[in-house]
Amino acid sequence: MEVADWMGLINIENDGENKCLMIKIGKQRDINSSETDTTVSAIRHPFLAVNSFALRDDIMENCSISIPVYLGRKHTNFMAAI
Repeated sequence: MEVADWMGLINIENDGENKCLMIKIGKQRDINSSETDTTVSAIRHPFLAVNSFALRDDIMENCSISIPVYLGRKHTNFMAAI
């Protein structure tokens, strides 16, 4: 993990009404930590249905149906909760 240029966490979020595949950035090299601009920290892509394992197809759409999750200044400290 220490030498990785990029790491991501993949999770399925299901609240009973909506089901999304979430890909979250765990580590990304060459990010300026002093920047305060908003950056994409994760994306959510919807499934066809709550009980389905197929993702919604957007290949023929003009834009992606994935939902970006924005974050301001990036601080990743997984040890803070311990």
